[in-house]
Amino acid sequence: MHRKNEKDFTRERKLPFSRLMVFMIRKSIKSIQNRLNEFVKDLLTNFTTVTSGAYTKARKKLNYTAFIELNKQAVVETLYEDEDYRKYKGFRLCAIDGSKVRLPNEKEIEEHFGTIRYKNKNISVEGSHAFATVSVLYDLLNEIAIDSEIGHCKKDEELFAYKHFQHANENDLILFDRGYCSYTLLAHLCKKGINFVVRCPVNSFYQANKMFKQKIESCITTIEPPDDKKKLVNDQSLPSKISVRFVRVMLDTGDVEVLVSSLVDEQLYPTDDFKELYWFRWGIETFFDRIKNRLDLENFTGKTTLSVQQDFYATIYISGLESILIEDAQDILDQKTSSNKYPQQVNKSVSFNTIKNYALDLLFENDSDLLFEKLTQLFLSSPTCIRKDRPRPRVKSPRKQVNYYKRKRKPTY
Repeated sequence: MHRKNEKDFTRERKLPFSRLMVFMIRKSIKSIQNRLNEFVKDLLTNFTTVTSGAYTKARKKLNYTAFIELNKQAVVETLYEDEDYRKYKGFRLCAIDGSKVRLPNEKEIEEHFGTIRYKNKNISVEGSHAFATVSVLYDLLNEIAIDSEIGHCKKDEELFAYKHFQHANENDLILFDRGYCSYTLLAHLCKKGINFVVRCPVNSFYQANKMFKQKIESCITTIEPPDDKKKLVNDQSLPSKISVRFVRVMLDTGDVEVLVSSLVDEQLYPTDDFKELYWFRWGIETFFDRIKNRLDLENFTGKTTLSVQQDFYATIYISGLESILIEDAQDILDQKTSSNKYPQQVNKSVSFNTIKNYALDLLFENDSDLLFEKLTQLFLSSPTCIRKDRPRPRVKSPRKQVNYYKRKRKPTY
């Protein structure tokens, strides 16, 4: 099903379908040949070798959709099959957001994903580099990617969002940053019956602009599409009017944010709840940080479009698998909250490295109970503290970033 050709993986090779999948899941910043040598040592009892050339030929036969299906069945369906997952007031709390990912500068990749030009202010450094846009529908409380896409770097993130809506339902509450604030997006959500909270930029909706200037905490009103969007709304059979609620939120810094939401019931959803509710959106920001830095997403293992897609969807799967596997360990840490000054969480560096080391066992081990008990004990080592009130400086100087990556950062893989 996920082979590039029907005849692929029909002959017995050193890297059949299952071994190839496991090898690609065991990410590392090491060279491919060194990884292959370690992999062969762990997997095969008789002495043999697998060259990087053989691996390159094998991965050409594997469609990236294999990792999408693996994430769907082993992560998403596993989490939601018994309805026993974390919710917010009965909602599955999600966020949709996108991010730019730097790719290898190869002609095939540049033609498929596009490039972004760069230059400094003196134009002494100027050029272009291959990038892609990645977009994710992310479960904020259960920390899994329900759906993910990688596409052209110039593609509008709102178009990615429309694809994600196919995987959302009426029990979802989706949070969006201000880049998604448009009448058409809200209309699509209302048409599908999906609840939302969207941050409004200045000069978006009339009522939002008014609330930025005046101390109006909450207002329920009806909005209509701007003149230049009316034809599009009509052609796509979207609602021509939407009843929404605008909420004014005062941040700890003194800045004002205005949110637009479908949660119009002021008794069920008090105005004071929206500050904490929108704070949850930070989870998707930390998700992108995790896959880029902890899992080294931008350290791609190939120079083709297919290899980029394989690495991206394999990384999405690893992230979701980690969230599933650490549940028991996290429950144990949650029970210790009363005896600790700060609540604790599983150390991501430890958990991802453990999954890498036990990837073979997860696939081939017969005694799963014993394996999961062993993994839980490893996940509990060196937990980290959660300090919610700690400020999050988002902008670092280039000098500090270089110093961090050269001298302080400890690679997970």
